[in-house]
Amino acid sequence: MKEGKWARKDYMGEEVYGKTLAIIGLGRIGQEVASRMQAFGMKVIGFDPIVSADEAAKRNIALKQLDEIWPLADYITVHVPLIPQTKDLLNRESLKKCKAGVRIINVARGGIINESDLVEALDSGHIGGAAVDVFTEEPPTYRPLVDHPKVICTPHLGASTIQAQQRVAVEVAENIINLNNGTGLFGALNAAALAAVLDDTKAQYVRTCTSLAQILASLSSDAKNITVEFPNTSNGLQKAMQAGTIVGLLQAKKIDGVNLINAEGYATKEGISVSCEAGSGNELTIIAGDYKVRGYPSPAGTIISAINGSKIPVPLLAAGILAISSSNNTVPEKLRSKLSVEYGLIGGGRVALFSSELSAEDISALQTQHFVVVHF
Repeated sequence: MKEGKWARKDYMGEEVYGKTLAIIGLGRIGQEVASRMQAFGMKVIGFDPIVSADEAAKRNIALKQLDEIWPLADYITVHVPLIPQTKDLLNRESLKKCKAGVRIINVARGGIINESDLVEALDSGHIGGAAVDVFTEEPPTYRPLVDHPKVICTPHLGASTIQAQQRVAVEVAENIINLNNGTGLFGALNAAALAAVLDDTKAQYVRTCTSLAQILASLSSDAKNITVEFPNTSNGLQKAMQAGTIVGLLQAKKIDGVNLINAEGYATKEGISVSCEAGSGNELTIIAGDYKVRGYPSPAGTIISAINGSKIPVPLLAAGILAISSSNNTVPEKLRSKLSVEYGLIGGGRVALFSSELSAEDISALQTQHFVVVHF
């Protein structure tokens, strides 16, 4: 219009109302995007390996696997860090699975979307358009993307407001103070926990910490000062294992909304301290005072091997509902039909695993027999 033009037809757009938005990465930013776009009437679906379906549902987000998302989304936006597991997350193969005409937004990190594959999909007409604020190289050197008529490009403006720059400066200063004081650090340092979860081999150790911590918190009414003894094979995952342990402790206390990213903040509020020490064996041990639980990861899940020093005679998978007795009390007769397995422990005690749901009356009957009940 500054040139005297009135080209209304050149700016025909589409409504987002009623469309489906897929958010890849449901951390703080992803959740904020969801709330804003829901205000415009969009249906929001999402993927995140950390966030539970229940937690997503509280924000009216339908949690799905990636292969479920591609054919459903009218718009896809990514809000994940660039790590080996997310590099080229959207590539030729995943773009082919997307709904025809989908629009892609990347304001997270360059490299999450394969730029040449995106241009190819735009040229074919399968992808309807893209908005890109971040690039594999900055300033970008791959001109076919920048110059493409179906692409809107901006020069990495994600935090380019006066207020955002002020917040970043304050957060950096606060983290430096926290570092000097030896207190909690937040922000990018949590990426270590996220990276561990996205690698399944490492994630097994984190999940094992969560399961063992659930048991420990159920045994001890004051599980606040926790030690995690870890094998050499999990060295380097200390921060992720600390977070996984906190998640298990708080899940046992029925505290909702805890995940590996926000676990440290919750621990501070609850007065929980978790430290990691190298152990001498090949298993993980979670300790709180006189209580300790030992186990190890497997492809099937967490295997529990010992409780308070008493060994379980055969590998026991942490799944379903577990009942633990420090004495040799037996499961009430009326519950035996719901039993999956029951073992006496070497060293004293008994465990029983139930594969089916137990009623409040069933759990009360177990507690009367001095069993502690753990829900996995």
